[in-house]
Amino acid sequence: MTSCYPWYEQNWEQIAQSLQSDRMPHAVLLVAPRGSGKFDFASLLSQSLLCQDNRGKPEKFKQACGHCKSCELFKAQTHPDYYPISPLIDDKGKSKQNIAVDQIRHLSDKLNEKSHFNGWRIAILSPVSALKASGFNALLKTLEEPGENTLLILLSDNLHQVAPTIRSRCQIMRPYIDSESVADWLATNYNHDRNHVIDALERCHQVPFAALDYLENQGESRKSQLFDLFDQVLLNQLNPKQALEMALSDHGAESVWLNLSDYFYLMVAGKLKSKAQTSYQRIPKVLSFNLYDKLIQYQRGQLAGSNLNAHAQLQAILIPWYEAGRRIHSQ
Repeated sequence: MTSCYPWYEQNWEQIAQSLQSDRMPHAVLLVAPRGSGKFDFASLLSQSLLCQDNRGKPEKFKQACGHCKSCELFKAQTHPDYYPISPLIDDKGKSKQNIAVDQIRHLSDKLNEKSHFNGWRIAILSPVSALKASGFNALLKTLEEPGENTLLILLSDNLHQVAPTIRSRCQIMRPYIDSESVADWLATNYNHDRNHVIDALERCHQVPFAALDYLENQGESRKSQLFDLFDQVLLNQLNPKQALEMALSDHGAESVWLNLSDYFYLMVAGKLKSKAQTSYQRIPKVLSFNLYDKLIQYQRGQLAGSNLNAHAQLQAILIPWYEAGRRIHSQ
């Protein structure tokens, strides 16, 4: 295997063929779900392009050697031709929500300089959704005037979070995530029963490392606890405020969102099984669908850099769920 993960093997081969034919893109937009290891792939690709052992050998492009001067600098995060760009850390040690426009302007200046190793200059923007409009505009200028041997790798969870003007100037890549091969790889490399891996992949929408987290961090237990809280809201045993306080005290907001999305996805698909089964059957399908749609719209907004209050949005989902339960139980 030449790539870091089997589901990126085709993308690696695509880059190798572009190198051999001297038709390398100046910008790649790598679109893959969170938890699929796209930064790992982008990082390995960057190191391999910068590796001195690959210099002048496009027909034999392979993984970085790991021991040349370039690789040593890369591993030390001091390579002068490599620019990883992500939201900065604030004074409290927390990551900011957006990539600042000044970061993009500084990157543009650096990419116009001569390469220190007479090779590639590479930048990874992770995630591209962290750019605001001003950042997109600054990036657009860089994409329109790329320097020689310059590669920008933009990482995105979803294609729709990237402005069309940016998408049109990039070569779009997606991993090939085949559930069977992913299950084999996870079972072999992390010593899990293959049937358990397949079950975890199904529960985590075929996202490899989300499934691994599910297997190794009591994912089933966490999901069951949250689903039970959502059921108690429907049964009017807890009001939305109480349920949210309990959920957020034991689980992160992102986990609550993901599990609430799974809850309504399974509800809409008719696959949700629990003690509230009879109540599910009395809920209008259109309500379940509308609430699930609201969750999807919120998540899209988050990916696009929206500042919507997570707690308020969660309440906006659970309040009508509580009211629906109150109506059916009062009949």
